[in-house]
Amino acid sequence: MGKIGKTFALLLTLTIIMSCVTLLTVKPVNAQTIPKPFTPEFAVNLEDNNTLMLTINNQPFTPYLINSTEINLFYQVRFKLHSQGEEAWNVQYVAWNQQSYPQQSASEYTILPLNINSISSQGYSNDNKWDIQVQAMVGNISLVESSFIGGVTYWDFDGKKSDWSSIHTISVPTSFASPTIPEATTSSSTPNMPRNAPHLDPIIYLIPVSVIVAIVIVLSILLFRRHRKTANLGK
Repeated sequence: MGKIGKTFALLLTLTIIMSCVTLLTVKPVNAQTIPKPFTPEFAVNLEDNNTLMLTINNQPFTPYLINSTEINLFYQVRFKLHSQGEEAWNVQYVAWNQQSYPQQSASEYTILPLNINSISSQGYSNDNKWDIQVQAMVGNISLVESSFIGGVTYWDFDGKKSDWSSIHTISVPTSFASPTIPEATTSSSTPNMPRNAPHLDPIIYLIPVSVIVAIVIVLSILLFRRHRKTANLGK
């Protein structure tokens, strides 16, 4: 019985580990068949008192199907105060449904408005300068079911992402009384990939839950075996 118990515990532990790995890696569409999109080019201007307008140069792309799943080109935007470090980047869009990310338009440009009030909670530096970048994403947005926690689903993007664009820095007035349009400048540096705070991917919440469940199961097995051993010694 001791060998059987050890074998069962080992198999259960391996199953839990593989489930956690699957939770992080399984995707509904094979991303290997999707080409990486080009790094987008864009311009940004202060459109009115409350809106930054991003004008993205569209890249050649035609939607197509993979295993009956439509593949499209989407855009992501991230921003931070110019005075802040790389850890301060915040993404504008997060996957909550199939329309979560703006899709490339059929014209020459894709126009994305960025509401100043939605980013102003980050506070202002002395010069009120904001850094903005754009990323292209080719793939699909679908509802994924957790392979470890039954009945738990979340929306997720599956596909390929471009590098982040060069940084555009624009000055936003502290008072929105004047619609003055400042000149946007471009930095040639290419920063690291973003931290998606405060918009966290729902899968982040599933990881600690999976670890806790695994620990509880292993501890339960160890306590059960110890109890059986104590009972056998008492006979």
